[in-house]
Amino acid sequence: MLYLMTFSSHFDAIFANRTLKSAGLDVRLMPVPRAVSASCGTCVCFPMKEGARPPEALWRHLVWERLYSQCDGVWTELVRGPSRGGPC
Repeated sequence: MLYLMTFSSHFDAIFANRTLKSAGLDVRLMPVPRAVSASCGTCVCFPMKEGARPPEALWRHLVWERLYSQCDGVWTELVRGPSRGGPC
């Protein structure tokens, strides 16, 4: 299954890309698809086997907005990420 994670800043996306690669995932940094958001932005995209759990690094160290999965070419929102706790 293919997953896509969005971020509120390019820095967070780049940090996530490095962190998830170091955790062993085949991660791609790319523009956010228009089907997900009309705003400009950078996201990370990575495959995982059905039923696999994302690495703990995903939940502990990263600040992200939303996590999506792709099925039959359609992106579906799975969960919203942790909040930064206030405006940037």
